[in-house]
Amino acid sequence: MDVTTYDSLVVLVGRSPNNIKLNLIVIVLVKHLNNNNKQISSFCHGNNVLITADIGNLYLAKQRGLTQSVSSKTLNENIPTHLRDEDGNWFAITKRARIFVYNPKNVNKADLGDYFSITKPQFKGKVITRTSTHAYNKSL
Repeated sequence: MDVTTYDSLVVLVGRSPNNIKLNLIVIVLVKHLNNNNKQISSFCHGNNVLITADIGNLYLAKQRGLTQSVSSKTLNENIPTHLRDEDGNWFAITKRARIFVYNPKNVNKADLGDYFSITKPQFKGKVITRTSTHAYNKSL
């Protein structure tokens, strides 16, 4: 194992501490990270990862204090700024595609230039989508 390829360590210590204290790989990695002023975190109990759908839920989780800031060179280099919290409280790892499905016999493709085009009067009463109270539509 090349410890120089790691920029942080998260230790989940809810199990036997001896699994960590007696593990030579963990000892070498912790020493390397500590000597290079890199992040080492541990959790004794509680949730370690929050997986949710929709940016609105991530925003609420942060507002309610359910997240904490993470500083990771790897995450910052691989996840664009528009897909992560400015304070490092969350990183989005997936995106949702919003796709128009239409009958080309009834609709001209040019009339569907962007998402707002379905608000044109010609489409009134002709668009099928989830309810406006659904989380996916609320965050549009």
